[in-house]
Amino acid sequence: MIEIIEIIRKMEQGFTQPYLCKADNGKKYVIKGASANGTGCANEWVIGSLGKSFGLPIPSFELGIINEALFEYDSDIKQHFGTGTIFASEYIPHLQEITYSDLEKRESDQELLLNLFVFDYWVKNEDRCLTEKGGNPNLFIDQNNDLIVVLDHNLGFDPSFDIKSFTKLHVGVFSWSNQKSLFLKHEKSKYMVSCLSKLDTITEQLPDDWFNLQVSKQQFIEQTKSILAEHEDDHFWEAIK
Repeated sequence: MIEIIEIIRKMEQGFTQPYLCKADNGKKYVIKGASANGTGCANEWVIGSLGKSFGLPIPSFELGIINEALFEYDSDIKQHFGTGTIFASEYIPHLQEITYSDLEKRESDQELLLNLFVFDYWVKNEDRCLTEKGGNPNLFIDQNNDLIVVLDHNLGFDPSFDIKSFTKLHVGVFSWSNQKSLFLKHEKSKYMVSCLSKLDTITEQLPDDWFNLQVSKQQFIEQTKSILAEHEDDHFWEAIK
């Protein structure tokens, strides 16, 4: 558990209005609190953990608290973050949001984009769309080393997930269309089983204060397991053929 000791600035991007902050370990983090709501933070923790296990380039993240002295003269900041546990993603400088034209140039990243498509489908995350007309890919290029960075999972486990929209708009749909096969189904299923072996450890770390009477911690975990188990059904794979 880290402690946030300095609030630097509000980030330019992000519907949940994250802030760039400094922690007591000397590192900078992009943090989300009350404005992302507890379920959103829980999604970030669980999906981010599964995604890293799946091999996706997701920045390191931590659970944290904010030094309440930072709120002393700013009630708006206190209301924004709340007083509970926050989700903190390690800050990666010099990120540039990926464009549609970038996708065509990055031949070496086609396997990554395929994996991202399969993973987002698994966790029911529609919030990664990109077409010739633009979108919201939540996918970035680290300009320091020209590597892709995957961010933002707070809208995953979406109960209104639309498979038709997903297969038209997801940033990785063309990589999947060009490479899919029964072999890939078997391969990706093995990845999912491996990830699920770690799920209990991941969910045990969820803070109690991210949940309430509307959505209890146990309800969230049960719903999460139910969604993730769908990969065992042939219909799961047939839907994206």
